[in-house]
Amino acid sequence: MYRLKPNITQGIKAPKDKLLTKYTIDSFCNTHGEEYKQVFKTIKSTLHKIIKHEKVVIHDDIKIYYHTYNVLFILFRYLTIIDFYNSPEYKNTFAGMRGSKADMLNEYHKYRANVLDSSNAFKGDDRVKASILKNFYFDRESTDIFINFYSLNPVSQIKVPEGDEFFKSIFDKIIYHFSSTYIESEDVIYKSLAIYLNAYFRISMDIKAKFAKQITEDILSELFDFTFSASSADLLRNVYVSGRLDSMPIFKHAKEALQIDEKVTARFDAYFKELDEEFTDLDNIPITAEQYLSLNPVKQFLLLKPMEFLEEI
Repeated sequence: MYRLKPNITQGIKAPKDKLLTKYTIDSFCNTHGEEYKQVFKTIKSTLHKIIKHEKVVIHDDIKIYYHTYNVLFILFRYLTIIDFYNSPEYKNTFAGMRGSKADMLNEYHKYRANVLDSSNAFKGDDRVKASILKNFYFDRESTDIFINFYSLNPVSQIKVPEGDEFFKSIFDKIIYHFSSTYIESEDVIYKSLAIYLNAYFRISMDIKAKFAKQITEDILSELFDFTFSASSADLLRNVYVSGRLDSMPIFKHAKEALQIDEKVTARFDAYFKELDEEFTDLDNIPITAEQYLSLNPVKQFLLLKPMEFLEEI
């Protein structure tokens, strides 16, 4: 478990200056690389609009804007997955099957054959992949929800005892293999980003609806020439995870709340029960399917912060 470092939770009194936006971009890129620095600079004038809602903190011994840094973190993750979406690597993941049950069955038989192969010394990876594919084939909705759980609760933040790192690396590879679903177009990713940004402005920064939509629209328009008609309230209403891309949840919103079949909920609970029985060191996993499915996923995702802002509890 993690918490924000004291220097991040405790804002300081300092003049709110446009220069701090530059320092914030520089600080972020010093940690995450320069690849998107020029992209961030193109939206500096929009970022200046949120200065009056900002909190100044000390990070790496310089003054930065806390919320602007988090917005850059959001944009960085989306820019990264858009690049991934347009790469050949994307098609080699589970997403490449485009939901084809025939392909799932073929892949299942391939991994199952590897498990039965007496010359295969490392069967754990194949066994689990075969098991997940079997579940996708027979019970896709429950299995999708289960994998989506790890897009909201990243495996990078799951700690294991010393000596178990080998098994954790296998687990990470398995989750990665299923960490992408078929996404119809980049517009779907842009709309997900709009939902996420709007939620950050409204919930994390307490910005009014009209202004939150305006800033969100400005960023999406400047970066991707993308516009949307939904209101800020619409973007917050009945949000659900429709898929995932490199372990990032892809959000959509609906006019009416999604109804999950009781059988799906029961199966989802069964997954956690199986984990609990298999990995006794976890003790009791403190969440049920009903609790998890009742959470607003975008609010849940807002809890994730840049690792450099966090310290282990």
